[in-house]
Amino acid sequence: MRLLQIRTGDRNIGRANASGPLRHTYRPYFECATRSFAPSAFYLMSDSSALRARAREEYGERLVTHTDPAHSPIASADASKPGRHPQTAGSLLGVAGELWTASRACDSFVVSVHGGLGRQAYLLSAAVNASGDRLRVMPGCRKMALRELMSTHSKI
Repeated sequence: MRLLQIRTGDRNIGRANASGPLRHTYRPYFECATRSFAPSAFYLMSDSSALRARAREEYGERLVTHTDPAHSPIASADASKPGRHPQTAGSLLGVAGELWTASRACDSFVVSVHGGLGRQAYLLSAAVNASGDRLRVMPGCRKMALRELMSTHSKI
């Protein structure tokens, strides 16, 4: 499975404005993954619910993503405990679950230069290697060696 991690910015988190225009185009990520890696399903990780919903409509069964993190099984397991805010607990557990899932299920990665979760998933995965042949960074669909990844990760 190919991970596509598309970071659109904090202002998009939780906004389900699927009918409005997207400021961020997602097709270059899919094109990069298709050109760079063997055919397989896509796992989409994004902070934009509108982007996830539109990509799901376009790519259908070839795409795995979550459309409502507050209702994911991993999020709801902890949200009901006393003293916990359901939305915060659900969001944090949802992100942790996505990171774990991506690192275990994906063998190739196309990630945004503006985000860290996709890079973290790559580093936690069995696909990580010194040459970076299983990693592409957007924009530009460029290969990034492990040394460069480690030197730029803290600057995000």
